[in-house]
Amino acid sequence: MLKKFINIKPNWLVFIVNVLIFVFTCSSTFFKVIEKTIKYIYPLDDTYIHMAIAKNFADFNRWGIDKYKFSSTTSSPLFTYLESAIFDIFGIHDSVPLFMNCIFGFFFIILVHTQFSKLKTITYLLFTLLIFWLPVVFVQLLTGMEHMLHILLTLGIMVCMMRYLDRPKLSLFVSLCTLGFLSTICRYESLFFLFPLCLILLRIDYLRSVYLGFFSLLPVLIYGVISINNGADFIPNSLIIKANINAQESLLDSIYTTLFRNKYLMPIILCNIVILYYKFKNHNSWDGFIKNACIQLTCLITILIHGSLAKFGWLFRYESYLLIISIISLIPILKHFSTLHLSDFKKPKIIFCTIMVLTLIRFSLERTTRSYKTIRQASINIYDQQIQSSLFLNKYFYDAKVVANDIGAISYYNEIELLDLVGLGSDNIQQIKRKEKLSRFEILKNQSVQSVIQDGRFQIAIIYDEWFTSLPDNFIKKAEFKIKNNIICASSNVSVYAIGGSLETRLSEALLDFQKQNRSNMEIIIF
Repeated sequence: MLKKFINIKPNWLVFIVNVLIFVFTCSSTFFKVIEKTIKYIYPLDDTYIHMAIAKNFADFNRWGIDKYKFSSTTSSPLFTYLESAIFDIFGIHDSVPLFMNCIFGFFFIILVHTQFSKLKTITYLLFTLLIFWLPVVFVQLLTGMEHMLHILLTLGIMVCMMRYLDRPKLSLFVSLCTLGFLSTICRYESLFFLFPLCLILLRIDYLRSVYLGFFSLLPVLIYGVISINNGADFIPNSLIIKANINAQESLLDSIYTTLFRNKYLMPIILCNIVILYYKFKNHNSWDGFIKNACIQLTCLITILIHGSLAKFGWLFRYESYLLIISIISLIPILKHFSTLHLSDFKKPKIIFCTIMVLTLIRFSLERTTRSYKTIRQASINIYDQQIQSSLFLNKYFYDAKVVANDIGAISYYNEIELLDLVGLGSDNIQQIKRKEKLSRFEILKNQSVQSVIQDGRFQIAIIYDEWFTSLPDNFIKKAEFKIKNNIICASSNVSVYAIGGSLETRLSEALLDFQKQNRSNMEIIIF
């Protein structure tokens, strides 16, 4: 047995160590959260938005944040639909998103090893170190959101594209189109890297480039038509609200701001420029250069598009797919380290490569340690604010008409009729905001929004006071829910209002009773 272990291939040993560290990091984070919250709580309220839509679609055949209306809320139709299918077959349970991501994480790990284990040991060690820890894959798994599936599909597309450019077989192209379709319906940001891939294919096969573009855009068209037929916008509300588009900022300013705030992108960009320079130098034709530099060109174009149109941050989830592409694009740099001798480190090119790789490793460790500390506290914050708010409604107002601005947990754990003041879960609010160009601060003083609240006979509001400059006269403040050490919720204080007088007395009594039974770290202040 010992002899077999000693004879194990070095790359297998690297793989096993990476997997063990990855599993340990996931499991220790999981148990640290449970230690404080009794059961595993996801570190983002957005996870519960997916679960609420999936629950309503499974139970009531209604694609919406509540069972009463359609809403184009989800940022990932594919992930939400898969959740719904599992809910429908096995029943509704909080652990389903985590279970799904464990499966996607398993296939991600297997795909990394099967496709890249032929790299030399030092190269493979550096590659796995970066691909697991720069995009903080364990966080993408533990959030219970679509980003784990998205990075798996992104990795699959990059692998397919590299193999297709090497040997343009029809079966590989069919796989590429299928993955392109699935990746776009998983997250629309996939179009940011599918677009340059289509441009590159134009130089090789015009018709197949058109096919890839068609299948990549097809889910956007299908979901857009369904949304319009149900009174929503063509683009999901989440993309409209969260897009990084500033009319007062130029494209160059937007890209500069992105690079300044996300310094780990700079070594990636510099390395790709260097790789492109040497590849261009070694090719006599444009076609040969574009084919050979496909991944590097895709990486740089995707960084530019994402930097100008989308967001970064929030547990590093938005850019996780981008970092998968980036790390694959750096393989030519990483390959240098498998053939180096001590004397080579005097060469400027090797010094540059070493500095860039060490910088990226430092960023990987920094992002991993920060995420490891953050995710536990984020889950505690969600437990103390969103989960407690949903438990309050569940016990006293399970099917009430509620106005809110954080909508995930309260919708998933209840059968409330919801009006979302952000517009994510309420298409009518989103359309009013866009038509009248309202900021979130102006929402509640707008006559159209007040009419929606009055006509819908909404009874309770659970909102952040600081988000609104003024409140309607019929909003009667009854309590505040306060949490400590907040790092993830939009505000540490949530206010509970009775809308009109119909539920005022009942709400006051419910809050007093809930205050007596409160065992969380949330402080309840009664007015």
